[in-house]
Amino acid sequence: MSTFRRYEILIPSQYNDGRAVPDAMLGDTLLELRRQFDAVSCETQIIHGLWENQGAVYRDRLVRVFVDVP
Repeated sequence: MSTFRRYEILIPSQYNDGRAVPDAMLGDTLLELRRQFDAVSCETQIIHGLWENQGAVYRDRLVRVFVDVP
């Protein structure tokens, strides 16, 4: 029986200035993770986040990526 650990990575779909992160960057990230760990999963729902830095509030639209590793 092998034991796996799941890592969840939240990847932003926009830069802090509101510009969209190119879809190709997400695709490249998924390919890199698959090459490194032999498998990767990604949810299509958008995760909304809020965070603050030096008084400025930022809103995130995030994609959740999963990697299960031994």
